[in-house]
Amino acid sequence: MNDPVLLLWFVPGYFALQLYRQVNPVRTKQGWEWVFQTAFAAILCFVIARSILAVGLTLATNPQEVESWKQWWGTQFHLRYSFSLLLGVFPSSVIAAGILCVGRTAWDDLRALFQVTFVGSPSEDIFFFTCTSLYEKLVFVTLKSRKVYVGVLIDFTSDPDEPVRYIRIMPTISGYRSNEDLSVVYNTNYVAGAGQPEDVTARPVLIPMSEVTALSEFDKTLHDRFIAQGSTVIKF
Repeated sequence: MNDPVLLLWFVPGYFALQLYRQVNPVRTKQGWEWVFQTAFAAILCFVIARSILAVGLTLATNPQEVESWKQWWGTQFHLRYSFSLLLGVFPSSVIAAGILCVGRTAWDDLRALFQVTFVGSPSEDIFFFTCTSLYEKLVFVTLKSRKVYVGVLIDFTSDPDEPVRYIRIMPTISGYRSNEDLSVVYNTNYVAGAGQPEDVTARPVLIPMSEVTALSEFDKTLHDRFIAQGSTVIKF
């Protein structure tokens, strides 16, 4: 394969990565990370395209017609393997994106199986272990600013390579910790008096983990006990 065609194979590789990221949103790589990732996808597209072409030629019933067609293509397009490149853009990039998605899912499942079998819980990454166990549950979040939220954990950073991690919650109540004894004071209720879903005033809150000092499941029994003791105050 000559150099111009080698570089052009980055095009289907790029398409495959973009399709993959639509299904599995991840941090966009930069610099050499991007080059290596795109090159891997390009190689995958090349292998798929050449396989499709090989199968097609094998199934052809008239080898002479195939040879004359290849000669015509060569006179029209002066790029070696140009038809393979066309197949690389479509459908190979779509197939490659599917392989990457399946591979990512299989890798995550294999890693989870390995951790459960040989490592056990908690996971080697406490962030993913905690967020996975709390996903779609009511959580209690304390920030460095002493702001506190109670809400449902609806999303969290899923890419292990992402340098900045976030959680997203749908708050039900919020407040702050007092300066004196750090007791919790709730002063906002996002769902009070909401007869219909459209009456709820809550909106998803995106919180960087660098601002979080505590994240745990919300314990309603403990909450009621603290209110009875006066350790938690309701001001709404």
